[in-house]
Amino acid sequence: MKRFPMRFLVVASVILTIFLASCNGGAGSKSGSSRKSNVYVLPANKSLDNAVSDKKMSVVSFTLPGNRICGTADSTFKLASARFPDVQFISVDVNLHQDLIENLKIEAIPAVLVIHKNGQKDWHIGPMTADELDFAIKDAQE
Repeated sequence: MKRFPMRFLVVASVILTIFLASCNGGAGSKSGSSRKSNVYVLPANKSLDNAVSDKKMSVVSFTLPGNRICGTADSTFKLASARFPDVQFISVDVNLHQDLIENLKIEAIPAVLVIHKNGQKDWHIGPMTADELDFAIKDAQE
């Protein structure tokens, strides 16, 4: 078995660290935007109706923290919030809002609810790619 010199391993780990930091900072996002996400996390004591703005379009993500698929969906959601600063993004932890999940009859997660300015609601069940989420937002803006 061939051994790598310690210097090579140190350089490789530094390069990997820089790469990961640039991806997490938004430089690796599809739009190249470095804007911070503007996702509002719905607290346990607040209702969704009170959180949704009637002045702008809202996109609501229902996820389960700690779930791998929901974690990916959360990342996609946060990146989209940076690309669409004029849209309100709300994240709902299904553990904290069981009553809301039952009232809305959500049967699978992750789920995304797009609420148009006129009140129309579009549901998207299951994980969405960045392109799918962008399309749903742009379609609702028309």
